[in-house]
Amino acid sequence: MNIPVTVSHNAAAQRFEAVVNGQLCRADYRLHGNTLALVYTEVPTELQGNGIAAQLVQAALRYARARSLTVQPLCSYVRAYMHRHPDEQARDDRPIDRARTIDVCIDLCPRRADIGPIARYVRGALFG
Repeated sequence: MNIPVTVSHNAAAQRFEAVVNGQLCRADYRLHGNTLALVYTEVPTELQGNGIAAQLVQAALRYARARSLTVQPLCSYVRAYMHRHPDEQARDDRPIDRARTIDVCIDLCPRRADIGPIARYVRGALFG
């Protein structure tokens, strides 16, 4: 079952978001040069399975295409979505490069104090 939602771009928070039944659903990104790194998606448990995350990712991909940005899918959901929908990818979109992922996350980190937790999260997510 798909619930159509209105996705908005919250540039200040660097995310695409929709409020569904009073709950925030989001796809966070970091802009690094001409690369839009999609780093995290979140849909509350009770709303999952309704196509909301897909609509958030679609909005992010449309945004990237309109600005000729390359997409770096760091979020596992975004990687899976792009794998299932290759027709929505641009030819210069990059699959995840595990060797550079930690460096990219550190570069995209808004505050240097956040580097440690982000690096630990990425290492755990990628390398178990």
